[in-house]
Amino acid sequence: MFLNRVLFIALAALFLLWPFEQSRALFGISARKAQNQMLTQAQEAYDDAQYKRVEELGKEFLLKYPSASKKRLKTMYLLLGDSYKERGQYDKALLTYNEAAEFLPKDEDVNLALGGIYLIGGLTDNAKDIFRKVLEINKENKDALLG
Repeated sequence: MFLNRVLFIALAALFLLWPFEQSRALFGISARKAQNQMLTQAQEAYDDAQYKRVEELGKEFLLKYPSASKKRLKTMYLLLGDSYKERGQYDKALLTYNEAAEFLPKDEDVNLALGGIYLIGGLTDNAKDIFRKVLEINKENKDALLG
């Protein structure tokens, strides 16, 4: 009987002290699945023009999963930046795209978004530099050529 109590207490302590993400994985809910769910929710909110919801999900995602895959981070950064842009919050969009470019300096989509927000803000020299960078990555990128 004593051994059963000790075992129960040990298992309870392990469950309580185990990091949340690992305990989720232990019960079959992986961090990857949770990330995919948040990304799907954010994309649906963006498609429905619920930009404030995208902002909430984006901030939560980036705080909760800073080591998510580059593809997932890119998707969330772009959704977040685009939602700021749609709401006319160009300063927040610029900060978001800049942060994404720090993580993904050679990504065409991130750099195009950054160059585009520079153009909107009237920072044409910065935009030209970014579009040149995109053309170094892909010489045939039509958006960068037009930018």
